[in-house]
Amino acid sequence: MSVSKAAMATIAAFAAAVTSYGEEPVIAIAGSSAAQSYGSTDGRKIFGWGEVMQDFFAGAKVVNFAQSGWSTKMFIDRGRWDELLAAKPAYVLMNIGANDSKEGEWRHTDADGEYMRNLRRFAADAEAIGAEIIFVTLNQRLIYDKEGKVRAKDRIPYTAAMEKVAGELGKTCVDLSGMHSELLESLGEEAATYLFRINDEGKLDRSHYSRPGAIRMAEMVAAGLRNSDSSIKQHLR
Repeated sequence: MSVSKAAMATIAAFAAAVTSYGEEPVIAIAGSSAAQSYGSTDGRKIFGWGEVMQDFFAGAKVVNFAQSGWSTKMFIDRGRWDELLAAKPAYVLMNIGANDSKEGEWRHTDADGEYMRNLRRFAADAEAIGAEIIFVTLNQRLIYDKEGKVRAKDRIPYTAAMEKVAGELGKTCVDLSGMHSELLESLGEEAATYLFRINDEGKLDRSHYSRPGAIRMAEMVAAGLRNSDSSIKQHLR
């Protein structure tokens, strides 16, 4: 019986994962630019919380599959979700949806439609391989309203949808969105700028993060996990 190229690729990816990760449980991160690993050496340049998350765990391997600009649709269609599953994670931190909100673009999904269906698929697929999915709601931008509140309005429906799916399925949901808002509001705009990156033109990027900003988000994710009922907290430092 012949084996398809797709099946061979999946087998190879799994073999590589076993070789690379050994006996340590794998914590996989699914996300977009807020979580991606960039490899910057300048702390004011772009960092993602996923690339500093390993510092918060002992006896577990964090593997970051986050990709800047990607939506849940892209994560599925471009094979990244299959790559993540092939790594056989024990846990999946799911922090994706910011790009699903881009109306008028092919990567867009409706918050109460395809987005929720994709989240349910992620949860079912994770359960099928014995992994625990943990939802992490969406981060904020450095933009304040007239009352000094920080709310990325385009992301509110997606955070609500994620919370709804987590509630329906009985899954852990870390309120990164709320914690991030509280942090930025408590600091105020001027004091919070150090949490955001300086772009290549030397200007403040209000949507992406510096190394300090990535670390603060990772701290909040870790705090949410520590206060949850998930067994992942046994691996936190």
